[in-house]
Amino acid sequence: MPLFWGLLLEVERLTQLERAALNGKDYSILEELHQTKRSTFSQMAALGARLGLNRTNLDLRSRLEALERLEQANLRDAQSAVEALRGELTSLASEAQSLRSFRDAYAGEPEAPEFQTKC
Repeated sequence: MPLFWGLLLEVERLTQLERAALNGKDYSILEELHQTKRSTFSQMAALGARLGLNRTNLDLRSRLEALERLEQANLRDAQSAVEALRGELTSLASEAQSLRSFRDAYAGEPEAPEFQTKC
């Protein structure tokens, strides 16, 4: 049974790392964390089923409920981050179009004749 609790502790730790990555906008590690957590959770769930553990165990229920709350908060923050990035992408696309129009306006103008000044 200590193995089960160790696996649960690892899932909790990985979920906290996801939280920190979301808060720090370090999105590059989220997929790896999620894959590791998914694998660890699967092992934990299979072992828990073999051991006959379920939510009638008060400690397990309490920890799973806390884990679920953190997961929901992570999901909300991930959705917010996606929306914010979409907004930035839209803004950048608009700015890029403005710069292309500006560039094209200059590229389409005839060059100014050379001139000399006398001092």
